[in-house]
Amino acid sequence: MRLRPGEPGACDYNWVSGPNKGYGFSSFQHTAFGSIQDRASTPSAIEPITVDEHRESIRDFLGQINSETGYIGD
Repeated sequence: MRLRPGEPGACDYNWVSGPNKGYGFSSFQHTAFGSIQDRASTPSAIEPITVDEHRESIRDFLGQINSETGYIGD
């Protein structure tokens, strides 16, 4: 897993033990604001991703993998 410096809430996951080198996924955390004023008055709207949230994202990714191909989908 790699956090992206300068992009709060962005994370890249590389499946190093999988059959397809370089395969993985990225996740992005976004926050919606009702107005520009709301955004301006919120110093840091994106909370760091917890270890449990990372694990859930990884489980979701692996749950979509086709065991025959090692890729998502058919």
